[in-house]
Amino acid sequence: MIRLVLCDMDGTLLPFGHQEVSARTIAAIEALRRAGIGFGPASGRELEDVMGFFGKGSVTIENGILANGKYVLAGGEVVYRRELDRHALQKVVDYAASQRDCGLVTHGPARSDGSAERLLLGASAEEAAGMRTSEGGRVDVTLAPELPDCPILTVGFLCSGSTTRFAEVRQELAVAAPELDFVSPAPGFLDVMPRGWNKGTALDLLLEALGLATDEVAFFGDSENDLALMRRLPNSVCVENGSDEAKRTASFHIARDLDDAPARVMEAIARSGGDLAIPDEVSRD
Repeated sequence: MIRLVLCDMDGTLLPFGHQEVSARTIAAIEALRRAGIGFGPASGRELEDVMGFFGKGSVTIENGILANGKYVLAGGEVVYRRELDRHALQKVVDYAASQRDCGLVTHGPARSDGSAERLLLGASAEEAAGMRTSEGGRVDVTLAPELPDCPILTVGFLCSGSTTRFAEVRQELAVAAPELDFVSPAPGFLDVMPRGWNKGTALDLLLEALGLATDEVAFFGDSENDLALMRRLPNSVCVENGSDEAKRTASFHIARDLDDAPARVMEAIARSGGDLAIPDEVSRD
């Protein structure tokens, strides 16, 4: 029986280019909770970013694996928080500065409302102007000369080069900063994580805090930074728009994020009282 549903955000619950999850997704989360089933994000993003995708006050996040496992929330309490090593990050900044198509992205100090400026390091203004998101939009960041003077929980790495160039950069980063892992959730972008730590390793902390077994958790994902969780959880689900590797790793396969497929499965889980019942119209198995 499923007692907790975890969902990746970008490309899974939140289609790329969208600013908020769908109304159907929010209703499905509410249906889970009425059925006594928990919900939480399992995302590379920090909690403040994730909350903004659910609209103002419509969903309360009490459980989750955030920042690719560097922040774990259970029952409304923070049970784990891990900052990235500044010395290791400086190696990444130095590498980016030596290239013409790369940059490190992180957050500045938190403002009074909890928001924070997005900063780009290791790139010139000209280089920043040429960088694009995975959807082709401009990267909305402020150039910064050095790492911010605050704890750093989440870092991304951008490369605006070709697919071949991106693969080369990734290999070079692994040599430049061996203390870190680099995982790609989207084309041209890398999540930067402590070596050996990810969503999958953080899962044990969440399960222990909530008293759950792995077969009591369903997880929805789409990309490389979801693989560690998919390997740990027998009830793992990949959306149709997911990567080939994510599809090979997941136990179940459903329609696209744009079709509200995760929400429709969550509705079915709630109706059944905890059975992972995937409706025929969204199943891709």
